[in-house]
Amino acid sequence: MLLLACGGEGVPEELVEPPAVTGEDLPPLQPAFSADMAGGPSGTRDPALGFPAPTLTGELLTGGRVQVPDDFEGPVALLFVSPWCEHCLVQLPDVVHWRQESGDTLAVVTVVSAFAGEEGASWWPPSDWVAEVGVSSPVLYDVEDVVAARFGIEEFPSWTLLGSDGEVLLRHVGRLRSGDLDALAEVSASSG
Repeated sequence: MLLLACGGEGVPEELVEPPAVTGEDLPPLQPAFSADMAGGPSGTRDPALGFPAPTLTGELLTGGRVQVPDDFEGPVALLFVSPWCEHCLVQLPDVVHWRQESGDTLAVVTVVSAFAGEEGASWWPPSDWVAEVGVSSPVLYDVEDVVAARFGIEEFPSWTLLGSDGEVLLRHVGRLRSGDLDALAEVSASSG
């Protein structure tokens, strides 16, 4: 799992280095484009499906660097959350628990959006929130919300599933429960 958050003036040093995002931006993700994890697509077809996602390269909170999707052997899911979002406060622990139960059936990159000026919030700094939730995988911060914008993310939580070739397989707005996460892993397995 990989975590991203934004920073700015007066934020902890860990939030300063912005990741690099290259390639074409994805169109905004609208709730009408969301996949119905129980039964296939619902609403309007997402125009991003089948197109290459931007490439994300950045420094990890724990040291080292990562490049998405190139550093992953198979499909990877990007989970966009924010510590101020009620549904995200449940989604991230759900994902941590699901990964503990199901193993590494799907690589997950978690993108956390947090802005300067929120230093007094109970979850600040975001790295403390991540540690409290029990995220044990790599963490990368997105300074100034660049990654979310480039991936067309405007609401939290949101998901983007990339195939091993970096093409968008699925996007979803809203929380995914354990059975939905199993379905997401199945979609990724059938693509790879």
